[in-house]
Amino acid sequence: MSTTAQHETTGTIPAWTPGDRLRKARESAGLSQQQLADRIGISRGSVTNYESDKHPVRRIVLNAWAAATGMNLEWLRDGIDPDPGDAPRQYSDILAAA
Repeated sequence: MSTTAQHETTGTIPAWTPGDRLRKARESAGLSQQQLADRIGISRGSVTNYESDKHPVRRIVLNAWAAATGMNLEWLRDGIDPDPGDAPRQYSDILAAA
């Protein structure tokens, strides 16, 4: 059974990996992998590897990624809304609803 089919039948929502959050931040900023790589001073291949979860993201790269995309560093790092207000939620929920 494929992952998508499994989620449809079980009703579970897949968790976002660090790479998923990095990709979503880049796409939300309207940047290609090459554009982001040029902005933060890494190779396009490194962007691909980080977004594919092939390598953990170094802190300096994570900071630059957040600055280049305008995304909150805590969300990129942990997937948690840093200011949850009344109820805890994940930025993934917010972005999925947009």
